[in-house]
Amino acid sequence: MDDPDAPSGTFTHWLLRNLPPGTTTVPKAVPQERTVGSLGGARQGTNDFGGIGYRGPCPPTGDGPHTYRFTLYVLERDLELDAGAKRSALFGAMDGVRLGRARFTAEFGRN
Repeated sequence: MDDPDAPSGTFTHWLLRNLPPGTTTVPKAVPQERTVGSLGGARQGTNDFGGIGYRGPCPPTGDGPHTYRFTLYVLERDLELDAGAKRSALFGAMDGVRLGRARFTAEFGRN
């Protein structure tokens, strides 16, 4: 999940990879752990907050609503990449193994 409207450029809120084939849902409260046993050993990366796991939308005070993108990539194989890897390493490892992509986009703003 990322925020392309962040003042410093696209901001990564969550990286989750190597979900088992056939996964149809991701639970609401995925533990903030590098490897998620309840998701077949899926691995989480380091977000731009500097931590592991999901951190939700939070546009800066005074900004208008931001766009948030949840993107799912279909790959021909699991990625051999350490848990905790950052976005740039993940995208580099996906080169040549991407088969498809789906995206859900939402908008969120502070009241």
